[in-house]
Amino acid sequence: TQSTWGLSRDSFRDTRPMDVYLFKVTPQIENVAFEELSDLGLTEAAQVGPGLLIVRSCLPLESCTLPHSAESIFAYVGELQELPAEKDAAILKMEEEPQRFDWSTAIALWRRFYPKFSESVPLTFRSSAERTGIHTFKSPDVEAAIGYAFQTATTQDKFKVSLKKFDIEVFSFVFENRVLIGLSLRRDIGFAKNRIWSELGLETPRTALKPSLAYCLARMARIQPGEVVLDPMGGTGTICIEGALSWNRSYFITGDVETVSASLASAIVASYNVQSNTTVALWDAKRMPLRDRCVDVIICDLPFGERHGSHVNNSRLYPKAMNEMKRVLRDSGRCYLMTIEHKLMNNLLSHQLWKPEPFYRWRLEARIPVNVGGYQAYIYHLTKELVTEVGPMPEPLEAKKKWSKRKKSTPTDSDHRTEQ
Repeated sequence: TQSTWGLSRDSFRDTRPMDVYLFKVTPQIENVAFEELSDLGLTEAAQVGPGLLIVRSCLPLESCTLPHSAESIFAYVGELQELPAEKDAAILKMEEEPQRFDWSTAIALWRRFYPKFSESVPLTFRSSAERTGIHTFKSPDVEAAIGYAFQTATTQDKFKVSLKKFDIEVFSFVFENRVLIGLSLRRDIGFAKNRIWSELGLETPRTALKPSLAYCLARMARIQPGEVVLDPMGGTGTICIEGALSWNRSYFITGDVETVSASLASAIVASYNVQSNTTVALWDAKRMPLRDRCVDVIICDLPFGERHGSHVNNSRLYPKAMNEMKRVLRDSGRCYLMTIEHKLMNNLLSHQLWKPEPFYRWRLEARIPVNVGGYQAYIYHLTKELVTEVGPMPEPLEAKKKWSKRKKSTPTDSDHRTEQ
């Protein structure tokens, strides 16, 4: 497998004293993660699966700024290839082959991230798995097999199983006929929204956007110093808060129609001390209290209509909200909208409101696929286009006549006599 940086997987087999990590990033936009890793000096990276990167580094990541584009980071253990199609044979291979992996190196790397755990104190562990695709076995089968292999290979450490209160999490990624194994180092990288929600006595919203994906959206927008960035349907402010933490020389505005979401966003903004370049508002995205052409960049995670809302509501919301976004966006601005309602978006872009005088309409620059929690979503990169060559409204096309199986009757001699 060839990576974006021209590194093959064979380049990871040298003997340099480097730590090997397994990064989980958002599938289908791994190139954004590669860009951030390059900026951080982590150029030795290769993609080994959907949303999975192997990174080698001599930098002590436990004391460095971790990549914002990574959902989770693991200490890489090993990989299983060519799993048998038969269930029993596949489980047997997952139980036996991982016992020969170098678990001690991964455990030593894990202890660097968690130095509070003494080697003399026995630790607990849990085995977890994430499976993509169709297999004869299920995820609990993978968890049990890999957990057995880990406990057998580390008999001297005397790890005990604990599904709830565990110290080490052995994580397995299963896709196609391969399994990647790692020890969890950091989960849900980004600002600790869950902690703030729990302090306020509120449950975590089901539709909360992952901070890693929010960072990727902001990075794709190429935010420049001094620009004003808007998220008109920001929810709890994930996109703008991630942007304010990474681009502190730009100004961010987020708003939502729900009072609870706006209150949570305000609490998170205050917790991370980004009030100087972030504003939280309570508004309706169809009627925002902003003047014309005052925003440079718009980044928005539009409601999907799956867990929140519906397709019918989106068909009413999208046209009005997009017209309002077009009003507040500068003529040279850019807009990034993410949604799974690709048919609705395509219809809106192809059937935009016509006016008899010069007007602005949306221009589609790119449509980028992205996997969001198993849903096939798209990121629409839009700009404003001035239409100057206008005229009278075009005539509507005549409705095509339905084709009939009935044959036309041919004129006969009697018909001619009748006409005469």
